[in-house]
Amino acid sequence: MNEFDFEMLKVISDVGNITKASEKLCITQSALSKKIRLLEDELGVRLLERHRGGYRSPMRGRSY
Repeated sequence: MNEFDFEMLKVISDVGNITKASEKLCITQSALSKKIRLLEDELGVRLLERHRGGYRSPMRGRSY
């Protein structure tokens, strides 16, 4: 993971929408989606859950 990966996840979490996040990050929606899939494959964990109206972290609201 690099600094952009953390920023990417933070922006997605903040806006809750891949399209809006891609606009804020100045990359295409498809490039952002691909980056998420590659990062999930690299780490072996699901970083985002798709839900009605957008995305959210699967860890949101859970205790660590």
